[in-house]
Amino acid sequence: MKPVAQVVTEPGRGDSLAACVASILETSLAEVGDLDTGNNLEQLEGFLALRGYGFCFAAGNLERFRLPDFAEPYCIVVGPSPRKPDLGHAVVALVREDKTGIDLVYDPHPDGAFVGEPWRGCLAIYRLEEMQKQMAESS
Repeated sequence: MKPVAQVVTEPGRGDSLAACVASILETSLAEVGDLDTGNNLEQLEGFLALRGYGFCFAAGNLERFRLPDFAEPYCIVVGPSPRKPDLGHAVVALVREDKTGIDLVYDPHPDGAFVGEPWRGCLAIYRLEEMQKQMAESS
């Protein structure tokens, strides 16, 4: 994971999701583009698929969410913005080695305040090749 700061910080128009994706994939914000408008999960799916990645998203109670073994060790947590709680914000989290939970490790916003609670969901990025390999081994 290579931290990439968000550039757009205007409430309701921020690019925190794109900055988190860029951070996890260790690429530039410009390469990821604008994911924070409209159908951002569809846009994200297209962006990742072109690069050999996929993602899974779990909404709501993350206590029962188990990241797939083939997922990258970093994931994206979405929650209320600490600056304006009725808006969403995305930050990077690291999956604990024992897979018992996740810890917030990077906020792309300049103030570094992370997200409020309750968290709204978690997005795990994985290499399609790794997922297919693990699925083949388990069948």
